[in-house]
Amino acid sequence: MRRGQLFFQALLLCFLAPNSVLGSEAARLRKQIQEVLEQNKNLQAQIEEQNEMMSRLLERVLELEKASTPSEAVDEQTSPEIAGVSEAPEADVESSQAPSLFIRGFADAAFATTSSDLETGERANTFHLNEMDLLITSQISRDLNVLSELVFHFEDVEEGGFFEMERLYLQYTPLDIFNMKIGRMHTPIGYWSQHFHHGSWFQTTVSRPNLHFFEDDGGILPVHTVGVDFSGRRGLGPLDVLVRATVGNGRGRTLDEVQNVKDANRSKSLNLHFNLAPDALPGLDFGVSTYFDRIPENPFNVFRRGEMDERIWVGHLAYLRKGIEILAEVAAIGHKEDSTQREFDSQGLYIQGAYQLPKWKPYFRFDLLDLDEADPLYRRPERVDISQTTLGVRWDPSTWLALKFEYRYAERARKHTSHSGIFQSAFVF
Repeated sequence: MRRGQLFFQALLLCFLAPNSVLGSEAARLRKQIQEVLEQNKNLQAQIEEQNEMMSRLLERVLELEKASTPSEAVDEQTSPEIAGVSEAPEADVESSQAPSLFIRGFADAAFATTSSDLETGERANTFHLNEMDLLITSQISRDLNVLSELVFHFEDVEEGGFFEMERLYLQYTPLDIFNMKIGRMHTPIGYWSQHFHHGSWFQTTVSRPNLHFFEDDGGILPVHTVGVDFSGRRGLGPLDVLVRATVGNGRGRTLDEVQNVKDANRSKSLNLHFNLAPDALPGLDFGVSTYFDRIPENPFNVFRRGEMDERIWVGHLAYLRKGIEILAEVAAIGHKEDSTQREFDSQGLYIQGAYQLPKWKPYFRFDLLDLDEADPLYRRPERVDISQTTLGVRWDPSTWLALKFEYRYAERARKHTSHSGIFQSAFVF
């Protein structure tokens, strides 16, 4: 009888023990599953955040991609995806389809306060509008497109400002190694003028570097050219090579005159640009530009005697990768009077750095202009030596809106200093 009880207890233990072990194992597995689910939840949140940031960055890359293919339907600044320009029609229907036209607007509004205006010496504390930019693109055929940039400049005048045709050209893009533009364009001198045009939304900072100010804003470089531009891009071993040659009317009698209709002399300006991007260092871009021109005589400038030869050299280095933005340019500008053989030499540079966080982009820039005071072309109050340091941050609350906060410390010739605070909202519509 006792043997039967022992046998029954052993049999019961064989059934219950595995169930107990399995229950413990199931509890452990449930705990692990819960931990994995919690980890997945955290990873999913990170992925969603990264996807959001990637989408926003891709939108901006489409606008700022420095190595955009020359065969795109529009200018380097605006890609077909952003501009809304459709793909070129097929060859058999090109003649029957009307050109596709698209208009994109850019504008900005700002508030600025300064301790002392660098030109008047007065304090400033004001809201202001800068410009409204209408970028118009049209695809005529597979290899032909038109770009027009019409800008309204807000000025302190009775009319409120004026419209100006900043760019208007026809572009022919049959191959990567051969592209041609004819019309009014931004001179491909240096880096900034080739990658940032009008519309401050495109650039990290509130304004352009002092070296690349537009002519009517007191700039010292020939930013606009009316003429023809040839360019070609090709991979040569470990390097991506871009070569450009631009022939145009050149400067007018004054630095802010762009010769749209007629050249005041028979000489033509020549700009050559050579750019390298090594495959081994993605995001790195460096190059050199050289510009030659003969500036026509200006009988209304008593400081000038006859025509002047102009030579400009600009070197640049840019690195844009993984949220890092480093831009640097240095320029040497030489003028020589034809009648007196007097020579004048000026220099300019800027260094800009920024880092893209998920929503914020802090940045820094240092500008320097060292102008030859004897140069008759620079005898205007706004064209004097300047050293300026800028600290700022850009916040993009949405894809098409950028809010920028800047502090500037500037020192001009004769020890005139200024502290400025600027808030700008730049937007696309």
